[in-house]
Amino acid sequence: MLKADQNLAYVLAAPLLLAGFALMLFFGFLGLFHFLLGLVLFFVGVILALRLKSFSQLGDLVVILVSLLIANWVFFSTLEIFPLLDVSAAVYAVLGSAVLVLAGRAMRFFPAVKWRFPLAAAAACYLATILLSIIFAKSPKEVIYFFFINALAIIIGYAVFNFLRLDSSRARAIGKAIFFFGAISALFAVWQLYSDSFKLLFFPYLAARDHEILQLWEMVSRVVGTWQHPSYLGIFLAVCVPLGLEQLFFERTTRFRRALLLCCLVLIAAVLLLSNTRSSVLAAGIGSIFLVWKLLASGDELLKRKLRNLVWLGAIGACALLLYQFLFVSEIYSKPQAYRVDASATIWGRFLRSDAMSTESLVQRSGLYELAIKTFASSPVVGVGAKNFQFRVQDAYGKATDAHNIFLQTLAEQGVLGFLALVFLYFGVVKNLFQAAWKRTASMAFTFSVTVLLIFFDSIFNNPLYSLRLVGIFWLFIASALAHNHIE
Repeated sequence: MLKADQNLAYVLAAPLLLAGFALMLFFGFLGLFHFLLGLVLFFVGVILALRLKSFSQLGDLVVILVSLLIANWVFFSTLEIFPLLDVSAAVYAVLGSAVLVLAGRAMRFFPAVKWRFPLAAAAACYLATILLSIIFAKSPKEVIYFFFINALAIIIGYAVFNFLRLDSSRARAIGKAIFFFGAISALFAVWQLYSDSFKLLFFPYLAARDHEILQLWEMVSRVVGTWQHPSYLGIFLAVCVPLGLEQLFFERTTRFRRALLLCCLVLIAAVLLLSNTRSSVLAAGIGSIFLVWKLLASGDELLKRKLRNLVWLGAIGACALLLYQFLFVSEIYSKPQAYRVDASATIWGRFLRSDAMSTESLVQRSGLYELAIKTFASSPVVGVGAKNFQFRVQDAYGKATDAHNIFLQTLAEQGVLGFLALVFLYFGVVKNLFQAAWKRTASMAFTFSVTVLLIFFDSIFNNPLYSLRLVGIFWLFIASALAHNHIE
């Protein structure tokens, strides 16, 4: 009887979690009632999950929750469900709390295993400097929001880390979920390129200010899909490339799944070019080189299999280039705003030579760098407030944006204290990942380490870690990489 009750709880929990999530995210914009109804269903699913006596079943539900987190980041809604709290941020808090609770329940199956918090001191110092920056902030609300997204991402990261310490094989399912939603993001970007019906579906989930942002990017023929910014879409697709290559190189699978994997990689690579974010394209290339090195250094793979995988990699690159150049670029030049693009949409124009748009981008960045340094000089200790540099940019240029460099941005917004805390934190992350890469040879752990390094690389030219979504993904990668290698 008890076993039957357990099986029933397991069978019901997953549908309730999924239904509750869908109601909160996809129907929350209709009104508070729909959000609260979804929250109730989700809460019942969590209660049923807590009754489970099987670690395997509970582990399945934790992976489902992490997958829902990723889905929330992809299908992001900026409509406010409560004052100053948009739908996806509220769903993020609900999902994060559930992951923490179920991870704690999973830890109780192994009483001898204690919670571990690597890099906790560095993370706490960084969060403290965010709060300190509120002293001179023009908008304290932005500081609080930035603190919230970082604190929640770190908490979820520690919950996932400790859960994966119990069963590191679950990290592969998380990697596959991220890659799957990368392919979904790419499909939405293609839909945006070819049809205005994309906006009819997506606009109800966005605040009015984001309608204007989406249309602004369309004016320069840069797709963003559901990510609101081409550099956010670009780096997300860039980290999906090594995750896909890891499956291609090291996982035994059926021919159908391999064919599907190859098609997804081609689509992701082609849309990555379509985002017109050169740093992300370069990051994907660097990630591919790391995975090729891992493949060639692996003693478990036969030479014939290694060569076949390298041929597949070449075919993926060639097909992605052809798809972009002869289908996507043709569609770009058929748009009314094509006159604004000149030759910059082609591979040659955007990535291999300097054109008007490329030169303009470099000039804008140099101006932002100079302004960030001046802003730092005006408040060198605690900065002008996290996420407040945008107001200095708006005053200077009439349009708000970030510094396109996380170190200069942190200097300007959190001062020397925040900069030192950031360096301390990132040094600790890289040190742990380096130890992880050499301690074990697990391809999945190696790949997660690579994705973290790629986000670091992109942060030099953009600011992915100022996005709620990418901060969450960043800490999820760190948790998966460290837990897979049991670095504590």
